[in-house]
Amino acid sequence: WGTGPGEVGLEDVGPNLSPIGGSSFDVSPDGVVHVLDQANRRLLRWKVGAASPEHVPLAISGTLADMSVAHDGTVYVLETASVDRNAALLRTFEASGAERGAIELAERASQVRVGPTGAVVFSTTSGQWMAAADKGRGLGPSAQRDTGRSGRPLVGGREVVVFRDGNEVRAALIGPGPFRRAWRVLSGTSLAEVQLAEPLGNRLVVVVRTYTDHADEFVVLVLGPQGIERRFALDSADWVETAPLSRFRLVETSLYQLGSTPKGLFVDRIDLEVK
Repeated sequence: WGTGPGEVGLEDVGPNLSPIGGSSFDVSPDGVVHVLDQANRRLLRWKVGAASPEHVPLAISGTLADMSVAHDGTVYVLETASVDRNAALLRTFEASGAERGAIELAERASQVRVGPTGAVVFSTTSGQWMAAADKGRGLGPSAQRDTGRSGRPLVGGREVVVFRDGNEVRAALIGPGPFRRAWRVLSGTSLAEVQLAEPLGNRLVVVVRTYTDHADEFVVLVLGPQGIERRFALDSADWVETAPLSRFRLVETSLYQLGSTPKGLFVDRIDLEVK
């Protein structure tokens, strides 16, 4: 933790609240790990085999934010417009950190992901996924609402839909055409948020937080045609607060987890060994 070349900024927000640091992360298809160091207003980029990260300054507000990185290196940062305004902006940057612009979002949003033609955001107001950019062009609030849908759009015409109700998770892969597959998962342990739901071929990888009165952990489920093919648990490792749904990424058969301890922040890679 710190402001140095190999450190991540830490914000101490109060004696009774968790500190904030390393707001979000993403992983490129080539295995490059990007961490949004919002406290130091920069992106930390670890290339494969590198002993230390590259530092890319970003013109962001320094508040808790979500982030995704497109295949062409475009960086999308979702953050609040201002402290006193209940709105959100989607900022876009070149891979170099040069700012492209900011898109005013139609509704308050909690997640940004890369869709088939640009950034899509999840609205906490309507509970829908909306396109914020299309082929490099930002969309206005009205156009964003016109694209709203329950499923998150994926490359190839598919969508993934996830719904949690109490101790039950329902998930589905829909399209293209008549292709559909759905799962219903029941838990004897209390469930919190679904952190991840990403397709892996004809399977779906789901990460959900479970909790009791004394502890919590993340449970990873690999869902296949016959149900749960594999499951295992991971320590929540959330000493600091990050963007609420930014702790996991799936790249091919590798699952990445963003975690933290009093000593610092880390990104772990887990091979799912799915064939």
